[in-house]
Amino acid sequence: MRYYKKIILFAFLLFLNFFQGQKFTKEQIAQDLQFIQEKIKSAHVNPYSYKTESDFTKQFDDIISKVGNRTSAVEFRKMVYPVFVNLSDDHAFVT
Repeated sequence: MRYYKKIILFAFLLFLNFFQGQKFTKEQIAQDLQFIQEKIKSAHVNPYSYKTESDFTKQFDDIISKVGNRTSAVEFRKMVYPVFVNLSDDHAFVT
């Protein structure tokens, strides 16, 4: 289970580093957020240990509402970072 989370996180970070200068549409960001949310729910032992499920979902909804029409990977990383911090898990992080 731990390796699965590490692989997902590594792929996500590789994606962010490769496309740092590229801008993404709101729809692309929404798809990425949905993917991240699903993977956290399926791979993390207890993603609701520090937040309720509704607060966890609201956090993603708030990110979507902040996304502009064109968002860079760096801007996206700054928006999604709090999601990983709130997991309070040494294996889930954004660099």
